[in-house]
Amino acid sequence: MLLHQLGEPESSRWTATPVSTELLGFRHYLADMCGLAMSTCSYRLRVVRLFLDAHFGVDLIDLSLLSPQRVDDWIIGLTQRYRPGSLGVIRASLRSYFRYRALHGDSTESLSAALPVLARYVEAKLIKTMTGAQLERFLQSFDVTQPTGLRDFAMARCLCDLGLRGQEVTQLMLDDIDWRAGTLTLHQTKGLRVRVLPLPVSTGSAIAEYLRKGRPKTCDRRLFVRHVAPFDEPLGRHAAANAMNRAYARSGLGQFSGTHVLRRTLATRLQCCGSSLKAIADLLGHRELRTTTRYAKVDFERLRRIALPW
Repeated sequence: MLLHQLGEPESSRWTATPVSTELLGFRHYLADMCGLAMSTCSYRLRVVRLFLDAHFGVDLIDLSLLSPQRVDDWIIGLTQRYRPGSLGVIRASLRSYFRYRALHGDSTESLSAALPVLARYVEAKLIKTMTGAQLERFLQSFDVTQPTGLRDFAMARCLCDLGLRGQEVTQLMLDDIDWRAGTLTLHQTKGLRVRVLPLPVSTGSAIAEYLRKGRPKTCDRRLFVRHVAPFDEPLGRHAAANAMNRAYARSGLGQFSGTHVLRRTLATRLQCCGSSLKAIADLLGHRELRTTTRYAKVDFERLRRIALPW
């Protein structure tokens, strides 16, 4: 259906098109055919735009003019500016774009094969998490006598108790909570899959307190809303991270930032308490178990029991 809407190419040779038209078709491919989240679509589009601008500028795009060596040189030239993780994202974005062009009948096998595999030692260092004392100090830093403090504390409990991503928290709706069943349903997830999670008492209590005493009157059906005008506009994408950063500063934990450290902290706590990696992966919404295996190396007590006999 998507290929029909975009138009089939008349031949296997690349059809020259402007950058804006090409990016529009690629965006439809990522969102409608691949089912990727908008955040993923956004950074892949940015990478492809940089790539096309670097090689064609204001001229019409003609991939037949590109050689595999030019593709390889372009990525290698970025190694001084980007870390291995970012370079991996760039490589994956271009591979996705070449796959998109292949669906249109273009021959991109040689360009895909030219994408260099860059070493990235993801297991070389420990993940950054909070200790139990640090987490307690962090949670006590919210002023729950103020409406915004009630909101930020409820968001913090969603992050700490359920391991949600920041964007998942800000996109929660009032209807996502089943108070009788004690569950929370996630619709706006990174993998675009609906997940139903148990609602812990501590999280539910914080949310209920915010709804009773802190949430302003608004027609917005989102759970967490703005406390300054315009009230009916949704929270910005960085609202949760900014609220957590202020709490880190208040509690003297300036070495932390963002929301992901709370997600990693929950996974680490569950691992140390004996939860299986499969259970942790299901809670966090990981598609692949290997994404969760990095938390196994932070259970130092178990590692000591293994290392000493060895």
